[in-house]
Amino acid sequence: MKRLWVLNVVVALAALVLGSSASARSMKGKASFEANGGYAAFAFGGPDTWYDYLADWTDWWSGTVDENNPPSRAIPYGVKLKYGLSDRVSVTASAGAFSSKGNYAGSTGWGDDTIDTTVSATFFGAGAQIVLLDPPDFNIFTELEGSYWAVTYDEDLEQNGWTGERKGKGNTWGGKVSIGGEYFLGENTISLIGKLGYRIGKVDELKTEVDDTGWSTVGDPLQTVDPDTWVAEDMKIDLNGLEGFVGVCFYFR
Repeated sequence: MKRLWVLNVVVALAALVLGSSASARSMKGKASFEANGGYAAFAFGGPDTWYDYLADWTDWWSGTVDENNPPSRAIPYGVKLKYGLSDRVSVTASAGAFSSKGNYAGSTGWGDDTIDTTVSATFFGAGAQIVLLDPPDFNIFTELEGSYWAVTYDEDLEQNGWTGERKGKGNTWGGKVSIGGEYFLGENTISLIGKLGYRIGKVDELKTEVDDTGWSTVGDPLQTVDPDTWVAEDMKIDLNGLEGFVGVCFYFR
């Protein structure tokens, strides 16, 4: 995890250090394809409050909490297409996915409880990349992007030998702002990219597809519990958080 952040910073710094006196590039009218991967931290306001409630319930019954690790991080990956409108401004289109896992384990006089949670998503975005600095062999840029998220929440439960599943799906619109560096190789047909960004988006409702506990009705919002009031409420998935990416970009002449 730390290595991805370090690599991200190294690539950006390399862009600053390795620039040469070669002639500047013209990006106008050029298309490129980028493949990237990285690390993302998520707020995940819905799953973590659900886990907090489970821990409180276990404590109330004088039990023990052995694991309380809600989903909070992921390794996203994706692709991006870019087309230069001018030397400094390009339009972008992107797609990607991630999967984040969490687990809970506790025991009370009623028995042992375990929960394995997976929050997964696919996303599609469109926006613009603006070059801020453009020395010969590298550039520093910012990206602004709107995005659409399709999110799935899947939870496997086991209690005293009984097993069940809770599953819901939802979608939302969001956005992202990033700043990064790009270092060009060879004849400016390949580049290395590193960038840091902040993402916003929140799924306010997940449509229940399965709930073997009977807490939620299929077709209605998937339910969770407020850990402060112990009152049922709709599960939400908060996607806000920081992310870092490294990637390779291929330019077409």
